[in-house]
Amino acid sequence: MRYEDDGFDPTPYDRILSGIHTSKNSATANAEDINAYKTARQNGEMRQDSLSQIDDINGEAVVPSEENITEAFSVAEEINASDETEMLENMEEEAYAADADAESGYVEMNDNSLSQIDDEKHETVEEADVMLNENPDIADEQPENTELEAGNVSAPVSAPAAAPEFAPQNEEKEVAAKISLENLLIANELNFTEIRDGESTRVYIEEDILVPDIKPDMAKILSMDGSVKCADKEIKSGQKGEDRIKVTGDITLETIYIPEKPAAEPIVTIQSRIPFRTDWGINTAPFSSAVIKPVIESVDYMVINERKFRAKLTVVLTMREYAGKYIELFEGIRGEDIEVLKEKVSVTDILAKKKDVLDVEENLLLKENSPMPGRILKYGINVVENHKQISPEKAVINGTVYCNILYLAESQEDDIIETSMEAEDFMDETSETGSIASVSAAIPEPAFYQGKIEFTQFIPLDIDDTHSGSRITFDGSDLSVRIKNFSEDDEEAGGIGFAVEGSINTNIEIYKNVEAEIVTDVYHNERELEYDSEPFTAKAIAGSGVTELSAREILNIPPQYSDIEQVIYISGKVQNVECTAENGKETVSGTIDAELLAIAADEDKTPFKMQHSLPFRGSMDIAGSKAGMIAESDIYVKELWFDKINNKQIEVNAGILALGTVSGHETCSLIKNPVFIQNEDEGKRKASMIIYISRPQDDLWKIAKKFRTTRERISRINGLDPDKAISEGTKLLIIK
Repeated sequence: MRYEDDGFDPTPYDRILSGIHTSKNSATANAEDINAYKTARQNGEMRQDSLSQIDDINGEAVVPSEENITEAFSVAEEINASDETEMLENMEEEAYAADADAESGYVEMNDNSLSQIDDEKHETVEEADVMLNENPDIADEQPENTELEAGNVSAPVSAPAAAPEFAPQNEEKEVAAKISLENLLIANELNFTEIRDGESTRVYIEEDILVPDIKPDMAKILSMDGSVKCADKEIKSGQKGEDRIKVTGDITLETIYIPEKPAAEPIVTIQSRIPFRTDWGINTAPFSSAVIKPVIESVDYMVINERKFRAKLTVVLTMREYAGKYIELFEGIRGEDIEVLKEKVSVTDILAKKKDVLDVEENLLLKENSPMPGRILKYGINVVENHKQISPEKAVINGTVYCNILYLAESQEDDIIETSMEAEDFMDETSETGSIASVSAAIPEPAFYQGKIEFTQFIPLDIDDTHSGSRITFDGSDLSVRIKNFSEDDEEAGGIGFAVEGSINTNIEIYKNVEAEIVTDVYHNERELEYDSEPFTAKAIAGSGVTELSAREILNIPPQYSDIEQVIYISGKVQNVECTAENGKETVSGTIDAELLAIAADEDKTPFKMQHSLPFRGSMDIAGSKAGMIAESDIYVKELWFDKINNKQIEVNAGILALGTVSGHETCSLIKNPVFIQNEDEGKRKASMIIYISRPQDDLWKIAKKFRTTRERISRINGLDPDKAISEGTKLLIIK
């Protein structure tokens, strides 16, 4: 029968197959054949070596022509270069004549492939598939003379005339021997510092606090806030890593309350120190270092009586771990002919990590018509980066210290009292000297001051000329504010103001991307090779950017307060930050939880509090950013200010700095513990020419590995571009 009779397109590959092509009618398995096969199978009358060759090779026809392999190879190269059909037909007839008596001649195809071969023209394939589904063991034991043609039909399935004996099914199969390659492996090394973020825990603290004896009785708490510090900010892991650490620290709590008799003072502040301790279950790598950052997440309070109140706080501890990573990368096997699949990955390493301390001693002059300070009630300090410049020799960092100060004003006739944040110290001194009554007969009024100090810091470096990014963090917890009489330092510069003193602890990390070539798959051209796979995720910085955002909201005065006279303090915290990487940019969003303390315009000048969330959203340009990448941002509140619209409304504005980083991540498999497998089939004669029909998800590497050839050889024989994908249903000639 000719191939044109059943609608086949006569391509050169079909002409090669025409020698084994059969009509669909001859391939029909009748019910008697199937029943005979079942009976022989159940009675154990089939030999193992008489089974058909249906296996896991998907959709290929194997044409044995080992004696004529040289001639077949040369002819195959001409398939895509000329239309010499007669030469192909002659080669085909010679190949089949040479292999007519070869025992290794067979055609391979699995049961899944059977249902996919031209269902409209070859109904018999579906019948054969039904037979396999009803008898799943047939896939392992099939008649010796079964012939299947790729993309066409199968030969008739018939039961064997005789049923030779075979080994019982419960007999244990012989385990293949494994040959270790430990002394023959060729490996490379990849060393870098891995940065891990994400581990966190919450510490819940509840403390009853007494009002100091020198303070008036408490009527109502107006505001409560604080700062937290850990005794040990950096934790070193031992040889086996750490699974549990003890974290200790303390919270400086600032409580502002309204006294029962506000005639002497409208508001009063209390500073308290609350220690905390927790056992934190973690999982750190051996010999790593971890930096712990504590943040107060929430503050709640209640007044028990006029001399006692309760504070409930939640502290979040986050960890940033720096672990030295050493990875042994498989490169090859000494003296063996193997094929390897390599992938290039980039991983971020720390090029330099340094700390530096900047001492600060700066004056803040009062603005014109500002009340003279008498006592500091509360202050907030925020250190923000403006810009940086990094060279191989040094890092130049420019930043700003923003200060918000709540203080009690004194009249000019009164003696000015220099004091720090510790209101208790002032009260102790005045009570001992008996001069508290002589301070002022007038009631002091709260006042608000905002100021800023710019600074420039130089940090020496010794690094390469190229770097992929950097990160700078400031710790301004050692900074303090006090009232200062400037005439003490310079008689010509008279007046009163504030002084910011202390130190700024600066941490700088400089990153560099390291490129590595990793072998992710391997096979031997002749021998069976097995190995273990170990997943490896490489994270590399794709780019960074900076942007300034703004947020604006109008707040309405609560209805219980008639009008507003003045705002005496404002503060804000960044919450609910979300970052998303997009093509060429990073988008950030979140909220600023703002808190305002104000004085009502009533006869008693009642202090009250307003809270509001200011949403913000913006984007920054990052050239290497793509959708799906990891986006991170450090968000800082640069400035927070207000404008009084009228007696019922306040406009709140926030200036926000966003420093974003986008990182790509790739996951690949590392080759571990490769071994040779010594099977009984090793050394047996195998097919030398194969026609393979590509399936979905196929590529040159998968096909070359299946048939233990090379991608280059498949591309050359079939005239393929190795850089292009293979479409489904492509017929490939594979010569081994």
